[in-house]
Amino acid sequence: MKDLTLYPALIFYNGEKFLDQEILTYVESIFPQYKAEDISHKKLTKGEIEQLSLHLHLSIWEIINKDSAYYRMFAEHIEEMSPEEIIDLICRHPDLLKSPIIITQQRSFIAKFPREILELALI
Repeated sequence: MKDLTLYPALIFYNGEKFLDQEILTYVESIFPQYKAEDISHKKLTKGEIEQLSLHLHLSIWEIINKDSAYYRMFAEHIEEMSPEEIIDLICRHPDLLKSPIIITQQRSFIAKFPREILELALI
């Protein structure tokens, strides 16, 4: 992710989710410079999804949001899909991607709690 050299923090969030918006607020308060991508408005490319998977050290299957309504629609087929097919599905339905994803030079992770962002300030 080339933006990591320009910004100390990148956040990929879903603007339609309250938790993602709350965590974005914490990122804004801790990092004077950051880049935010709202995946509910700007769809990610296949390359960006692959890069996120690599940064997170997770497989494509591990970054799927199993709470998504789209997951429930495709659940019986997802296990049989290739990584490329899953990436295509995430491109079409970004709600399938777990979020928010935080990437800093120290750490990359899928945030579950706002306190995880506060812990970044201590690193």
